[in-house]
Amino acid sequence: MKETKDRDAMVIYQDHVDRASAATLAADYAAFSACISFPWRVRTVNLDLCIEDDEEHRRNFRQFVDVLKTDNVTGLHRLVKTAWFVTPDVIEGTHISHMMHNGTRLRAPYYNRIRLVRHPEHGWRETDCTNAVVNKAGNFAIVDTISTDALPPELKELPERKLK
Repeated sequence: MKETKDRDAMVIYQDHVDRASAATLAADYAAFSACISFPWRVRTVNLDLCIEDDEEHRRNFRQFVDVLKTDNVTGLHRLVKTAWFVTPDVIEGTHISHMMHNGTRLRAPYYNRIRLVRHPEHGWRETDCTNAVVNKAGNFAIVDTISTDALPPELKELPERKLK
């Protein structure tokens, strides 16, 4: 699939990652979960998770928030690089994540890919993401290193799904 820049798709994508970042930094699970649709597929270089329900998602969210606090992350900036409409109800794209503490970079920036699907009642929700990071000890919340690959793996084919 050719990655392109579509202005409307990029605006929707950037709005999504801004809301997700703000919710994460505020430890606001309700706001973050409003950005996600289950099942939610999360992949890194060494992990492939399919988060099926709210309970599992809440546990993973809490772990990630705790790691950000431990690492003194005060800014989580995600900047869209590409975004395009796969169909009128599906957007895919890439962004770069920056973890900051009071304006100082804590880690090298890393690439991510996201798929957003338009939910008929709730708007755009994230269904899949891949991240160019390596995690510690099988825990998706703890980033060990940034991948040397510029981009994370491609998103899996769009599955048939019933959005929840």
